[in-house]
Amino acid sequence: MASQHDGSAADGSGGNNPKRDKPERDGPERDGPERDGPERDGPRGDATGGRVDASIRVDGPRLRELRKSVGLTQSRLAAKAGYTERAVRKLERGGPVRRETLEDVLTALKDAGAAAAGDEAEAFLLDLPPEELARRMREWCRRAFAGRDLSAVDDLIAPNITGQAEGQTYRGREAIRARYAELHAAFDPIELSIDRLTMDGQTAAMQWTASVRHVGPFHGVPAEGRRATVSGYSWVRFENGLIAEFRDHWDVPSLLRTLAGGRPVTLGGATPAPPNAHADPERLARAWLERAFNDRDPDAVDQFMAEDVTFFAEGATRTGRDVIRRRVAAVLEGFDPLRLTVERVLRDGNEVLAHWSVIKTHSGRFLDIEPTGRVVTVRGSSWCRFNEDGLIAEARDHWDVADLIRQLTGESPRPL
Repeated sequence: MASQHDGSAADGSGGNNPKRDKPERDGPERDGPERDGPERDGPRGDATGGRVDASIRVDGPRLRELRKSVGLTQSRLAAKAGYTERAVRKLERGGPVRRETLEDVLTALKDAGAAAAGDEAEAFLLDLPPEELARRMREWCRRAFAGRDLSAVDDLIAPNITGQAEGQTYRGREAIRARYAELHAAFDPIELSIDRLTMDGQTAAMQWTASVRHVGPFHGVPAEGRRATVSGYSWVRFENGLIAEFRDHWDVPSLLRTLAGGRPVTLGGATPAPPNAHADPERLARAWLERAFNDRDPDAVDQFMAEDVTFFAEGATRTGRDVIRRRVAAVLEGFDPLRLTVERVLRDGNEVLAHWSVIKTHSGRFLDIEPTGRVVTVRGSSWCRFNEDGLIAEARDHWDVADLIRQLTGESPRPL
């Protein structure tokens, strides 16, 4: 295919016109700023229709050295690859260009004898800046939800994407396409707003709110035209400028209840899930500490703990709800009033770490110390791991026992 810029033959020979066979220089005038964005005149055309291109940043200097190593000018390389010279200049400045442009130029360089051009395209890619990834994240939300545009999957989703949402695992573009086709069939319109978008390198964390109207069956709930609002959180990892991994977290059971007019339903009309199954682990961890200690309710273990829970505290490991119930009761009998404040919570998947402080009055026997009436302050942390039913399966409490003894008695405990 002849270059659209200089009309040379596709093999770079320049045909019979002697002017086209003259050596060309890559002078600075050819590396000046472009004002017309990513190249749109390559052999594969432009199908974006004004949308954000799935453009990439590349190692331009390395590509320039490869071209020079085989004695090609920018114009000759453009002719071989079937692009304009402008596209090659943009590529050697690092982009942004479409991935197809990089692949075509690498093929042309390899055919010309540049051995290193045989490397995979990934070897020439650079990470995109966070502001560009944020722009793509917004574009995905606009096109996939309000725009109901399934072609966004091909433009912005990696072929080998993996993700989790609604209790399912998704792999590959077709699975994503099917998921969004189901959402489009169930809801019209879908008006999603981004409440907060935070970028960290090649990852994004987004809080969002969506307003929908129910027009088709969704997880076994027939459409009755109801409107609903749902909030959620999405985590995304980009790879080579495309969404390669995601996690969506949102309250599906609450949405289903709204769609069903308040009737209790679950995903697919299955047996109702355990009450904590779809709750946020951070919220559950806070609720457990609040109920057990501030509400002085040892029986809260039945709501928040698995029957075979394993618990470590004060140097001992305990198993089962009843031993934890007795431990909470012992703390409450030893201190009244007691006020626990959760100061900070960290979450990683189904694991939660809560940092807390307690102000309490020593009103009963505790750690074999008779009541002193002293007001003491204790700081510590509670780590817990939740199972698939939203119950605490494993927990650890860490706090300074020796410091509490000093506050109660004025003496340091004997070393073990």
